[in-house]
Amino acid sequence: MERFINDDIKVSEHRTAETISEDEFKQKLCDAVLSHCGQDDYDEMMEYAMDEPDENDPLPWGHAVSFLLNCSYRIMDEKDINVNHENITIDWSDWYAMLSGTTEPAKYLGVHTISGLTFCGVLTGGDWESSVFVILYWDGEDIRVYIPKRGNTVNMDAMTAFGSEGDEFENWGWDTSERLSVPGKEAIANYRALGLCGDDIIDEDDFFWSDLYIRKYGYSLNENGYVDVPMNWEAMMNEIHECFTII
Repeated sequence: MERFINDDIKVSEHRTAETISEDEFKQKLCDAVLSHCGQDDYDEMMEYAMDEPDENDPLPWGHAVSFLLNCSYRIMDEKDINVNHENITIDWSDWYAMLSGTTEPAKYLGVHTISGLTFCGVLTGGDWESSVFVILYWDGEDIRVYIPKRGNTVNMDAMTAFGSEGDEFENWGWDTSERLSVPGKEAIANYRALGLCGDDIIDEDDFFWSDLYIRKYGYSLNENGYVDVPMNWEAMMNEIHECFTII
């Protein structure tokens, strides 16, 4: 059986989500910008709605998602995976399908209700990161965020998106001459024990943490030297449904 990223990760987290219609949920997303980010950001979001009106879907919920992921300290604090939100995709268009060869993400990006759970699915990440799948949902009191682990392109050793492992594993201060942080040293020791790297790897100028991590699952960098690992959407959605109770 072919492996997928993080197929050995055990997730025991429990979340509660409240039953809500998709239209009500879109309104909650917009309202959360005011409560999370303040009046100025809310007013800016509403200006977008006036500048780009959509008669079929008038609420600026897509802009609300961007504000919440980028400006809400509450959501930033809740995230257990370090991922940037410079790029946000909530609509898997024909162009994306042509580029990727799959239409599957369209089932999960944007606002959907699946098995009673209403959520907004997002692909997000910085230019230097592989995109990560994130959902926003309503727990009955507030908009929350959840990042599935099994099948998602996240490094569970560093708890980051692929590309941002150095934030956890390397030293950036001026007060040390050591390249690796304590977690970085532990990660290298583990990768050596698994036979994924040699003793001299940290001396390489193009040393790439993501490369070592994906090797654990039988993957390698593509011909251009980038992570090009498929997400396992079924595994991610199974995890979400196992972790959530709908009330």
